[in-house]
Amino acid sequence: MRSATSGTSCSRCPQSTSDEAAPLFVSTRSDESDLTKVYGLEGHVGAEGAASLELDYDDADRVPIAIARDGSFRYTVPEDRVDDFMQPRLLVVRDHAGIVIVTRPVAAVAYWRGRERGH
Repeated sequence: MRSATSGTSCSRCPQSTSDEAAPLFVSTRSDESDLTKVYGLEGHVGAEGAASLELDYDDADRVPIAIARDGSFRYTVPEDRVDDFMQPRLLVVRDHAGIVIVTRPVAAVAYWRGRERGH
């Protein structure tokens, strides 16, 4: 397994912002033999007022992801979903009132590389 940071930049964050200080940092776990698959997500929620995190698969399936006290999270993608990340999915952070405070697209490494090449 290999970890890759993908689609995690924050256009409103200073370049010197650490992963832990970013409103939402995510990296993907993939197998370097097939970068179209995503086996897991891990990262850190640093958004002030964050109460919940969910992964929106964009097909009405939303999965809650537990946020640890230190803001970290880990999510193992179910086997029947590892191929679903060639289109970006959305991580959503909400406050206690359920209001969205930050989102971040997450996709397979192969998706981001294809995008960089203009495909």
